[in-house]
Amino acid sequence: HYVGPIVELIEKLPSVDIPSFDGLSIVVLFRGADATVNVTDAAITASGKVNISANAVADSELDATTVSSRFGGQDGVTLGVSFGLAQASGKAETNLTGTTTITATADVLIATDAEVRADVKAQTQANLNRNGSTVDPNANAIALAISNAELDSLANVGQGVTITSTLGNVNVRSNGNVASTPAGATGTYKDGFRNHRGVGL
Repeated sequence: HYVGPIVELIEKLPSVDIPSFDGLSIVVLFRGADATVNVTDAAITASGKVNISANAVADSELDATTVSSRFGGQDGVTLGVSFGLAQASGKAETNLTGTTTITATADVLIATDAEVRADVKAQTQANLNRNGSTVDPNANAIALAISNAELDSLANVGQGVTITSTLGNVNVRSNGNVASTPAGATGTYKDGFRNHRGVGL
């Protein structure tokens, strides 16, 4: 039942008729991570440092590969399709609310760190390891790679919160690092070079 959406994508590409699939590879991967720290109406006293933080890491990495190997002329155009979809989402949140008080003699750190990465490689090879008498001159190779990475990194200190450091510093910070890398590659060899498509989104 995964073939339908791929056919719809192929129909939108120019100069490609819909043949029988010679090779079809579909890989879909979703990963997510959430980390939340809530401190409400608390009283914290420390003879040193205070560190309140939330950390979230999500990594979605995949590889979709298809090799087309049908002899030309069997039942029309040879077509190999590779489709990869990766999504990574991460959320790190630290909330200090209510009448929370923090008193420390050294540094106080309220922090969030979120890191997400979506990495997709889609590769299709047509007429691989063929000699001149068996290649398909109408071979098509299509590779589609889609990656999406989203993150939220929030450090919230409410209006009624009191933070005191007698001998150090008070720091509130939110860090985020996001990477989204799609790569689509195709190859048609020998006489089968007429059509080839590679798309990364």
